[in-house]
Amino acid sequence: MGHNMNVPDEIANHTDKMSYLGLTQDSTCPLLRRVVPTVDFAGTSAFAISCLNIPLSLSGFLGNLIILIALRRSTSINAPTKLLFLNLAFTDLCVGLICQPLFSLHLMFISLKRWDLCGVTEKAGYIPTVSLCGVSLLTVTAISVDRLLVLLKGMIYRKVVTLKRVRILLAIIWISSLCTGVSFLLNVRVFFGMICFFVLNCLVISTSSYVTIFLIFRRQREKVRDELKQQPEQTTPPVNAARRYEKSVSTALWIYVALITCYLPFSAIKLVTTFISVTPSLLVVNALMATLVYFNSTLNPALYCWKIKEIRRRVRGIVCRIKDE
Repeated sequence: MGHNMNVPDEIANHTDKMSYLGLTQDSTCPLLRRVVPTVDFAGTSAFAISCLNIPLSLSGFLGNLIILIALRRSTSINAPTKLLFLNLAFTDLCVGLICQPLFSLHLMFISLKRWDLCGVTEKAGYIPTVSLCGVSLLTVTAISVDRLLVLLKGMIYRKVVTLKRVRILLAIIWISSLCTGVSFLLNVRVFFGMICFFVLNCLVISTSSYVTIFLIFRRQREKVRDELKQQPEQTTPPVNAARRYEKSVSTALWIYVALITCYLPFSAIKLVTTFISVTPSLLVVNALMATLVYFNSTLNPALYCWKIKEIRRRVRGIVCRIKDE
């Protein structure tokens, strides 16, 4: 490709590279248009991954719909904490209802080489996806901090964590996530950079919260063990509240681990394809990792049923009534 003689070669080469990566555009479709037609398996893979997302979308929507009903009827979960879980389930429901069908349609257009529609479906898919997945990520982070506050604040926890404060927090989460999603329209590179920034910060906050909880647990157990050694005839105090708390931490931890397992690979591959290099193979891996992110919305209802006894019981009742009808 020829360049203007007044432009230094290194600047021209840099501009070509940026254009190839799709970073000077408001869409990554120009990059896909160059790569997909030259590699058959890229288009075939896009079709296969598109088909895979259809049943996952349906299961994510239905699973979270049932969980929402079960959570609303739950009485054993503290109201502010329940609101966080309701928000997470609602977000996952919207992912299955809105984001996955749009992502599947986008991949279908790529496989059919409909580049005139690729940019439209990309914008229509990325904005709600990043917004909703951002809400999920920040909500899971809030749940981890909530579990830590229960341990640190003790008896005054209910005065510190109120429904009003949780509602304000969720409003901030939704607004910030929507702003991040809309940034895709402004600059693709800034958009993906913000995603990676959010993921890494949430990872640090949640991990720090659970590590702190673990260290406090260990100190408390060592203290109880030492007291029992000094006074072996003393009976062990009731531990029902402590066990309930440990179960709630275990539930939150599993949800956090599931989310990080699904989100972190996508963040890593997106860093590579956005800032380092792009190949047809990496684009296919990117689509697979995006599907893994969406799969988190299907996985969460299973985790609720597995870890929360009351939710499991209420879900069984809902399913049985549906079968009877």
